[in-house]
Amino acid sequence: MQTLSSRIVKFSGYSNIGIGLLLAFVPIHPLLGFEIPWVWALLLGGLLCYTAATLIVASSDLKRYASIMMHEAMLRFFAAVLLIGASLVSDDYGWLILLAGLSDAFWGLVYCLIVPGIAGRGIGELLLNRPLVDESTQWSRT
Repeated sequence: MQTLSSRIVKFSGYSNIGIGLLLAFVPIHPLLGFEIPWVWALLLGGLLCYTAATLIVASSDLKRYASIMMHEAMLRFFAAVLLIGASLVSDDYGWLILLAGLSDAFWGLVYCLIVPGIAGRGIGELLLNRPLVDESTQWSRT
């Protein structure tokens, strides 16, 4: 049985699939009230589907994939900064871009709150992919 943390990460992965497919299916954009050039829509949709796969796989064993999850969180924060900045200069879809940026910041924060506790390591250690040291297998110099 999966833990609540694993289910949250898996949910975020499935949400990315939905948003990615929505972006990639360009003909539906006018019905939703926005239009993104098809090249950018496909690129963003593909990126979201890729991150969805990462999240879904990582949700199966958060401790094992903790470093990957921390890098996903940093990607979310980077996307949030870009999107929130873009929302300030956008004439047409500023509110939609801001919502996407805030959503990315939210998910990055969720990952940063969940994963280090499960992994038993700090965010910095996870970003550097430093493994836990099992002292029972360490050689002694005595």
